[in-house]
Order: sequence, then structure tokens, then C-alpha cells
Amino acid sequence: MAHVHQQTGSAIGNPSRMCAAQDGRSNQTPRFSRSHPARIIPDVFRLRGSLINQLLQLVNRLETPDSGTVTIAGQPLAGLRGKELHRLRRRIGMVFQQFNLLEGKTVYHNIAIPLLLEHRSKKEIDQRVDEVLAFVELSDKRGAYVSQLSGGQKQRVGIARALATSPEILLCDEAIMTHAEIACAPIRIEFRGRSSHASANPQDGVNALDALILTFNAIGLMRQQLPQDVRIHGIITKGGDAPNIIPDHTEAKFYIRAATVKRMMDVYHRMERIVEGAALQTGCKGLLEPTQRNLAENIIPTPSFDAVYHRVLESLGEIVPPDDHRSLGSSDVGNVSQVIPVIQPMIPISDTPVAGHSLEKVAACRSEKGLQSIALGAKALALTALELIENPALLDRIKADHRAAVAAQEQL
Repeated sequence: MAHVHQQTGSAIGNPSRMCAAQDGRSNQTPRFSRSHPARIIPDVFRLRGSLINQLLQLVNRLETPDSGTVTIAGQPLAGLRGKELHRLRRRIGMVFQQFNLLEGKTVYHNIAIPLLLEHRSKKEIDQRVDEVLAFVELSDKRGAYVSQLSGGQKQRVGIARALATSPEILLCDEAIMTHAEIACAPIRIEFRGRSSHASANPQDGVNALDALILTFNAIGLMRQQLPQDVRIHGIITKGGDAPNIIPDHTEAKFYIRAATVKRMMDVYHRMERIVEGAALQTGCKGLLEPTQRNLAENIIPTPSFDAVYHRVLESLGEIVPPDDHRSLGSSDVGNVSQVIPVIQPMIPISDTPVAGHSLEKVAACRSEKGLQSIALGAKALALTALELIENPALLDRIKADHRAAVAAQEQL
């Protein structure tokens, strides 16, 4: 999401920009128009990734559109060159998603950089740095190094730096609430055959590994016709004992995931038929069974509950963008959410995204930011609970919203 906060009338009239993708195809920034009067307002462009960056570059005249117009404070950007363009850029502040702070410098020096580039006096710089630090409530961090700050504090330093030159326009790239985790059925698949010497007496064997390989192949083909929210993944846990022995016993473990329990169970029954077919083709005996007594059900988000946590997190100095990415993970909190309202929010533990179940994730958890997130999360949850305790009407509204969400799911 890109936010444009402005104090002077500005407009964007259908700018378009062509760029080459890695696969050789052309991508185009979506066309849009925005025009606002002279007042401070937030404007939200729901673009993603490189499109956000390209939009901000267009507004800041770091890129030139192939067509359309960009007008800032009544000035069309297309005709500006040299000093005129430089003067306009000085009127535009920018807050970056990854902060772009100098780790080896203090908070003071990071904020002072644009003022130093303008050749301000030491007295002016000190005064302005103190003003913006007070505005973002970080006066006590003036002499701290960036590495000593939390993620929310770094974001506020980025905002303070962007405000240091008193810009007329502030461009903000986005700095997670409950994500809709999906249902999950952990299962075990087993085949029983008959062992035999693979070279001397292959005709006497019944190959349980053949049955398991047929199962994997059939599941791979079935994936082509599955809905977007369905995931199936598995491993072979027992494939045989020796290359010269036809396997008489093989096993595998799978997870079946889907947006709803109903859809997950539909896939479960299709996999039962795949196992039956593989057993029939090879002469083995097949078995598919759940490995847990209870399945992990899909989570039911309650946005009004999320909103309370969102407000609390922002009061603690964190910037929380809407979560546009649907999670395809699963958790038993989904079972709880079928009965009562829940939140399962996420807090960043690194400045860059890291994949789950990875060594990078382990390192992020052990990092300074990862450890700081524990205290932040605990404080945010406690304050969220306190707000609900002190506001029974809000709690009743959240419960009503949850009941409606449960009823809506049952009608799917």
C-alpha cells in the first residue's frame, strides 16, 4: 500500500509505465487517477511490490511515465529540469518500507542527513531534529544507534527524517492482523505387499513401493484440478530395506489443507480412492488414516477484534498495514475460532521477509529484533485484553460479529 499525505493540491492523471519482466514479457503499471484539494489526507493505492515502488518513483520524478500526467502542487512534472526539479523534490518527503537507515549512525545523525545536504547551520539542525523527534515521541532515543531500536522505532525515525525538511508532500511506502489460516488433515498412508529377492525371484514379490509411487503420481496429477486454496504435501517415511529386496511395507505422511473443513474432507475422500486404486493395481493392501484425533479447522477471522489489536499496536508506535496475503498455513487455533472470537496476529521479527521453517527464520527469531518482538507482542495482547475488559459493549459487538461469521461459513 502506498500512502500519499499532501498539503497542496496535486493530481495524477492515468500515468502508465512499461517495464520488462525477467521472463521477457512486458509489465505495465495499472492506470489510475487521483486528484485532491489542498488539505492533509491519506490516499491509498492498493498495489503490490514493485508497482508500489514504481508509483512512488513516478510521483517523485525518479521515473518518467510513458503516457499520462503527474502534477504536484500545481506543477506538471514532465517539464521540470535541473534546479526546478531539485526544488520540487525538496518539497517531497519519503518514508521507505525498509527504513533505509544508516546502522552505524545515531538517530540524530540519520535525521540530520537531509538537513546537512541543505547546508543548514548546526543550530538549525539541532533545533529541527529535536522538533521532529518530539513529534514522533523519540526524544529519548536521540543519541541511540539504529541497531538499538525496535522495528516500530526505526519506522518513526524514518518518518522523522522525511519530515525534517518540512516537506509539503509526504510519500509513505508501507512499513499483520489475523490471517485466515486454513484447515489441515495430517494423514498416514501405508501399503503392505510381499517381499522377494528383486533379481532371483521378482515374480514372487508384491511391491509396496510401487503402490506408494503410484499414489504420489496420482496426487501430483490431481493437483492440476484442485482449487487455489488446497495444498497437499507429503514425504515417504518408509520405502524399503535394501535395493535387492522387493519392499513389502511402505509408509508416507501427508498434510491435506483447504480453506474449509468441507473442502478438505472432499480432497481426503479423493485420496482414499487413490490409495484404493494403487492397491488394486499392485495387489497390495492399502490404508489411509488420520494421524491425529482432531483435525485442524480453518480459522474464522473477526475483523472488529483485529481492529482493537491494530489500534493498540499503533499506540505502541508500530505501523500495521492491511494483510493482503492469505496464509496457507494451519493451526489448532482454527478449532478454537469455531467456538469463540480469536486473534492470531503476526509481528515482524526481521526487516526483510523470511520463509517459515528455514534457517533464516531461526536466525531472525534469535536476532535482537526477534527478541524485542516478544515483549512487544505480550504488551499488545495485554492491552488488547484490558480494552475489552473495560469496554463490555465492544466485547459484545465482537461476539456478535463472530457469530455472524460462523453462520456465514456454514452456508458455504
